[in-house]
Amino acid sequence: MDGTDLDDIPELFPALASYGRTTTLLNWLPANPGPHESSLGGPILWPAEEPWPVCTQKHGHVAETGELVESPPGSGQMFTRSAFMEKDETGEPEPHLVAVLQLRAEDVPALRFPAGRDLLQLLWCPALHVEGGIQAPRLYWRDSVAIGKTLDSHPPLRRSQAEYVPYPCAPQAETVLDFPHSADLPEEVFEDLFGSAEDPEEAEETYDDLLACRWSDKAGGYAYCTQRSCRPVCEGCGGEMELLVQLFSQRRFADDVRIQADALAKAGIDPSSLSDPGSRISFGRMERMAVFGCFTCPNQPIVHDVQ
Repeated sequence: MDGTDLDDIPELFPALASYGRTTTLLNWLPANPGPHESSLGGPILWPAEEPWPVCTQKHGHVAETGELVESPPGSGQMFTRSAFMEKDETGEPEPHLVAVLQLRAEDVPALRFPAGRDLLQLLWCPALHVEGGIQAPRLYWRDSVAIGKTLDSHPPLRRSQAEYVPYPCAPQAETVLDFPHSADLPEEVFEDLFGSAEDPEEAEETYDDLLACRWSDKAGGYAYCTQRSCRPVCEGCGGEMELLVQLFSQRRFADDVRIQADALAKAGIDPSSLSDPGSRISFGRMERMAVFGCFTCPNQPIVHDVQ
């Protein structure tokens, strides 16, 4: 079911008409993006006079324990076991955040921007944390014209983990309709959609698989959830926060975009240099990260959810 089919859903199912939200799906292509472009893992427009952020949270490190283990069992191959050490004894400075995402308003029409802003920038810490997983995401709304002089290059990464640093990509964007998960629909809408179906349970499952919470990197729409409802409420005003961006773990070009080898060549990238041809992001055992924002509160707070 493609984007055109989804656009017909409100006409086919009037009960859903008021619940559709536009979302811009972001399929990533390998590229060498410039700082003025939308990108994942590319250079961003950062004001020269603004200090690049660092992470002040508690970090750990991986160290060898000296213990030999056979892996896989029975193979005869011996390795030195490594372990995560909560006490950081590396003596290294606090790690710089890594530029993860930059989106221009014109490239993501489904995403709401604050008045006077046309650029979204997302950074996070690429180091290992005692708490585990991606930490310290920060989001910046900017007026690209007012930035003025920008940094010539990003600061060097320190203590970075490869799975937290995305490979440079450019978006292939598609704006479609998105719908809430069946569990979030009002009872009367739920009954109208599935109550008269020959197999209500199968109808509900089909709806969630094909229409609800698009399973894709995207800007705007409804967040895909696997473990629990993820419609966070702002602590400041009590209103529901909006999905800003959603990123999935281990996106792969071959599977998700069906990109041909000539696309890599066009970007000047040797396919053999890519051990994992995709954005390379991994959230460990978790599948995706979603970042939500509030447009009501003056400070426009954000929260992130990893499932």
